[in-house]
Amino acid sequence: MSKVATFFGLKEANEDILQLAGRLAILLPIVSATIQLSTTFFMIFVAEALGDGSYIEGLAYVGVLVVIQMGIQTLLDYPTGALGDYIGQRYVISGAFLSFALAFYLVSFVTTTTPFLYLVLIYVLMGFGNSQMSGSFNAWFDNNYRVAMPGDTDRK
Repeated sequence: MSKVATFFGLKEANEDILQLAGRLAILLPIVSATIQLSTTFFMIFVAEALGDGSYIEGLAYVGVLVVIQMGIQTLLDYPTGALGDYIGQRYVISGAFLSFALAFYLVSFVTTTTPFLYLVLIYVLMGFGNSQMSGSFNAWFDNNYRVAMPGDTDRK
């Protein structure tokens, strides 16, 4: 049994499932690390811009922006999940990456004189991207697993 099969607990997996699990084992850590690292510096940059150069003074505004982002994600999480079931998870994942790309592109124009509403727009885009991303990789794997392993009776 391969290391991927052992890690994911795939006892009777065919080659398609092992290949899919291998892709997921590579993609998930890369995506998670990239988003985590970029989000950290993203927050620091926005806090300094809102605090007129002072990181500490901008943190309260960043807190408000994060609440807006989480609110958008919460509101759109279920509808984007249903959309993913309808059109396919890969399109929803692509849409999430496009939302993140647009948000990070818009951040490149942020200065200490940038209006707060501009940053609200950026965080709305981030919330939209997060709502698309949450659960999409797992659903993508599960949908492909069902196709490749129709006889798996232990699937829960």
